[in-house]
Amino acid sequence: MYAMLGEIPFEITESFTTLTMTHDAKFAHHEVIQGKPRTQALGLLLAKLKFSLRLHWRLGDVAKSYQVLHQAFVSQDAQALVTGSGQMMGFYTIGRLSVTTTAQNDTGDTLAMDIDVDLTEFIGDPTAPNPTPAIATSDSVPLLSLKDDSINAPIDIETASLMADVGAWTRSENLLNGISSKLALLGELSNDPARYALTLSEIVSDGSTVVKGLSNIPALSAYADRLGGVGSFGGAVADTLGKVGVGIGAVQSGNLTQAKTAFTGAMGAMSIGKSTVSKLTAKIASKKPLKGLFR
Repeated sequence: MYAMLGEIPFEITESFTTLTMTHDAKFAHHEVIQGKPRTQALGLLLAKLKFSLRLHWRLGDVAKSYQVLHQAFVSQDAQALVTGSGQMMGFYTIGRLSVTTTAQNDTGDTLAMDIDVDLTEFIGDPTAPNPTPAIATSDSVPLLSLKDDSINAPIDIETASLMADVGAWTRSENLLNGISSKLALLGELSNDPARYALTLSEIVSDGSTVVKGLSNIPALSAYADRLGGVGSFGGAVADTLGKVGVGIGAVQSGNLTQAKTAFTGAMGAMSIGKSTVSKLTAKIASKKPLKGLFR
């Protein structure tokens, strides 16, 4: 998965064709009798993010994909923006959708369209947005811009457990990427026995840490199965663990060719569950109780 906005996944075939982020600051300029105006900083404005994407009938259901995005626009809710790697980019509201139809069939169905999406940074707690001023009452939610730390309110045990397991998954993924780099480095260390031996030891240690981390992620496995189908995520994890074990054994026996094949296969097996983990990361970021998200 390329990225996720709220509950909307963008797969590689629907990745952004352009992505622009704008940061602005606000200043006041005070006139003086002589000389240039005096400048006073008034703070930062909300960040703006704009992306474009292209939908095409050969890559999926154009109308359905657009409808999901339009519903998110109509809801006016803050949406968590998360990359496919699980990086949380913040909360954003959709301020504008601009749609250009580029192809239709002879019955008027849309075959392809270009969409420009304008996002504005959201500051506050997305689970308790400020009320509409015209209907606000004395007991309404106070302006959360005055206490941005409200978003750091205590979380429930289920969410905490899931966050810990997602963290273990991400660390394991990073370690596998590092192992791949270290295996490639070995070819350059043939004349440095000490570093060569140290790198081999690090690969075995990192692989063992991956096995330990992925062997104990009960919350992640349970929620992943509820989200993507029972057994599918667990199968990917089991396949990853098996290939990492083979890779560790190959390194210890000196068969680096087999080790590279095994660890590359482990990364491929792990990628099967990556999309599901990214979706769960978005759910964590939404700050809503997990129970209500899987009804």
